[in-house]
Amino acid sequence: MNIVMLLASYHTGYGLSETGKTRVQAAANILKDDRESEVVITGGELAYGAGGLHHELVAAELKLNGISDNRILTRFPDTRHTVDEANGIATFLGTVEFEKLIVVTSFVHYPRAPFIFAHFIDLSKVQFVLTPDQSAKDVTLFNYLHEMEAYQEDRRRGGLVLNSGEFVATSFSYQNFTHSLRTCIDIQVAGLKEYELPETKAMNLFSHYEPNSPFNLNQEQTDA
Repeated sequence: MNIVMLLASYHTGYGLSETGKTRVQAAANILKDDRESEVVITGGELAYGAGGLHHELVAAELKLNGISDNRILTRFPDTRHTVDEANGIATFLGTVEFEKLIVVTSFVHYPRAPFIFAHFIDLSKVQFVLTPDQSAKDVTLFNYLHEMEAYQEDRRRGGLVLNSGEFVATSFSYQNFTHSLRTCIDIQVAGLKEYELPETKAMNLFSHYEPNSPFNLNQEQTDA
């Protein structure tokens, strides 16, 4: 069994954001293609959301996309950020048999989300599906830069801090981490070349894209 995990995004009094809905749609497509897979949803009263519990909004949106509640394996109703989610799923996976964990999140969450998960789970058992961010381009760029700054801060600190105050040290090398990324990322984004930074280019972020994609570095090098 594969487990699909939907990371929480922001929501408002009107429901999920368009970015959140895009994540749900991507997860629903995976679940429809693999009838044996089940989904994990997260999020309670998020610090950056209003108007209800996030996991309930996600469950309702999944239903609109043809995924019934019986496909929901479990919920993490109290998580508030990605460290909570990664820590929670790592503990949960120790109680079930699974083949692969498929984490669905947004492009702007890269590479911080995989970096966080790598502190708790062997990335060889994880696939990340990165979906487009439906915000305006300037907002998307701001969010991406914010995530990159947070990622660099986590790297400088040498680990993550849990809500309990416990420190989880980074036990893997940067080189091993970037190598793992090349085998566990499925990017579903196009047209965002302007967001690339030297750090992500060094990781060969877009190497798994289709041959004619503007993200495919190998294609660019061949054309040159």
